[in-house]
Amino acid sequence: MKTAGGPYFERFDDFKDKMIISGFPTDADCSTFLTGLSTVITCEVPYNWELYRLANLRGIKTYAQQNWEFDDLLLNRRLPAPHTVLVPSYWHLADFKAMYRRAFYLPPPTFAEDFERARAVNLGMTGWPRFLHSIGHTAVHDRNGTMVVLEALKYTTAEFELVLKAQPPYELSCDDPRVTLDLSAPEEQQEVYSGFTASIFPRRYGGLALPMNEALMSALPVIMSDVSPNNEALPAEWLVPATTSRSFMARTQIPIYNTDPVALAAKIDEFCAMSDEELSAAKAKAYALGYENYSVQAVKPHWEEVLNG
Repeated sequence: MKTAGGPYFERFDDFKDKMIISGFPTDADCSTFLTGLSTVITCEVPYNWELYRLANLRGIKTYAQQNWEFDDLLLNRRLPAPHTVLVPSYWHLADFKAMYRRAFYLPPPTFAEDFERARAVNLGMTGWPRFLHSIGHTAVHDRNGTMVVLEALKYTTAEFELVLKAQPPYELSCDDPRVTLDLSAPEEQQEVYSGFTASIFPRRYGGLALPMNEALMSALPVIMSDVSPNNEALPAEWLVPATTSRSFMARTQIPIYNTDPVALAAKIDEFCAMSDEELSAAKAKAYALGYENYSVQAVKPHWEEVLNG
């Protein structure tokens, strides 16, 4: 993993057929890109919605893995629409289905074998509780809930280690001796999740959360806020009450949730009080959830069904 934000054109060095442009694609770029294609998949946004119109004219199927907060159709319903929308989480799934002719819940695959070593380490851990909080690159409005995690420390006296994983530059203002800041950039993604009891991830807004999927695949229970889509993906005993605090404007108003820091501290205490057997069962449950919902084996048939539809 690199710490900078990309783009990483070198990752595509081995691709025979590729097109790299500078800046947003023009209509001419889109037309050139579509030459010889039968299917196009876009992720998050098309960067030029004309891509869909040109594809529709040529009979090319377009599949958009769309995020609700950046969907420009919320601002202009006259924009050309993709053939099918692939909704990566349960967040606003009903709204997507109401707005598009074809919209399906279709999470991206998480490769179980990529987290095999981390999973083995975590399943074998006993004793001293060690919690992970993923910060990564900080998003607007403290999306991953770092501030409430630090606030919750005031309400627990349990003995544990809390490791904050962040991408530099990141400065931590916390003098709690239980907290460790990790700015390392491991080569393998699974190293981010190795050696923990559980993940604390009280996200304040948003849909797809790959740190949740990857933590589950690493056999880590994930403590999250009790809001959509978390409460449609995780068991109730891992969720913490949250209330709407305010909202921000993206393509539409997006509510921001505040997780109760006292309740979060109580959930941390609950995990710290678990026996090794109880923790082993919770970790096994986490992996089962990850495998049954996000593994290649679980999602590939659904991808094939939708893409062939």
